[in-house]
Amino acid sequence: MKLSQLLLRENFYNIISKTISSNSFFKDNIAKENVIFNCFKHLNIILNKSLDDNVKDALVFEYSLSTSFFKQFLQNIYIKIIFLPIIRNFFSDKRIMLPSHLMNYGIVPGNHRIRLFESSLNEIIVLLKNNEGAKFIKNDIDARFNNSLSYTPNILSFGSDWLIEEFINGVPFNRVKNNNSNQALKILISLHTKELINKNKKNISIDKYLNKCKIELYLLVDIIEENNPIKKEILSGLENLLSYILSHNITEIETSTTHGDFQEGNIRVNSKNELFVLDWESADNRFYLYDTFVMLSGVRTGIGLDKAFELFFQKVDEYTIKISYYSKQSLVIILCFEEFRFHFNEDISKNFFTPGINLVDTLRRINNFLNIK
Repeated sequence: MKLSQLLLRENFYNIISKTISSNSFFKDNIAKENVIFNCFKHLNIILNKSLDDNVKDALVFEYSLSTSFFKQFLQNIYIKIIFLPIIRNFFSDKRIMLPSHLMNYGIVPGNHRIRLFESSLNEIIVLLKNNEGAKFIKNDIDARFNNSLSYTPNILSFGSDWLIEEFINGVPFNRVKNNNSNQALKILISLHTKELINKNKKNISIDKYLNKCKIELYLLVDIIEENNPIKKEILSGLENLLSYILSHNITEIETSTTHGDFQEGNIRVNSKNELFVLDWESADNRFYLYDTFVMLSGVRTGIGLDKAFELFFQKVDEYTIKISYYSKQSLVIILCFEEFRFHFNEDISKNFFTPGINLVDTLRRINNFLNIK
């Protein structure tokens, strides 16, 4: 999610100040003074004018790429113009004051975390946003650090609310797709399945799994004020969805460690055409096919669930994905629940102006798709 979208749901400029002052990574840094940073919300970057050009260029390079030649031409011109010293402030959406020890970092906002790109571009500091759940750091570390994955940036060090990972110099996969893309994606999905999914796969009764998820989601929904009608609709929808699953005689579910947002926008391609999966903040234990569904269905692109499942089942055969003993109907129901659970974690936060409002839309789409009354 870009800064332009974040500002619609939270007071990001206030959150970044609180994060810098409270995150344990900076516990030994005492801010002697504050300096001006320019915020470019459409480029999703915040920087001080003294930041090295190599950092700035690396962070905005992806915005100069597009599968459309005309769009790419215009984006290149825009990026070259907005950083000209004379007009930089004119194109800056906002100027904020941050501690001077951040001057040599490019700052990139995220859903639950903030990334700081240091001047040598060897590593990235990832900070948990103030007020966000510790799982957005802990689950990331557990998934990557404990599994020695060959297709992710290495975690160099970490704490309870931060981590440092290596910088991958590349571009988003969805901006540079070519004739070899399908084969590269098949290889990546195969690696992901072998090194993470199959390694951690476990069978569990559906009752036990749903009860665990229910406890997790009820704790989240407590963030919403009691008299808010959004809370009532979400709780009612959750109970209806759980009842719907149990009514279809699904007795067991295969779970595993998953990325959670395993989609093309979170893949980087380097100069050697190697693929790396980034943004592991949503890593968690889920139905083992959820990552495959997200990648193959294109559900993160905003298409409807009808089209998403059509694409998924079409590509399951094309990519020779092995599906155990589940019926097509069971797969649809379980994957819809995992999609609801993913958005539950994404759309309810103490930082949001209106926690849960986007989740209501997701819930309605899923209920309509499954025909749950």
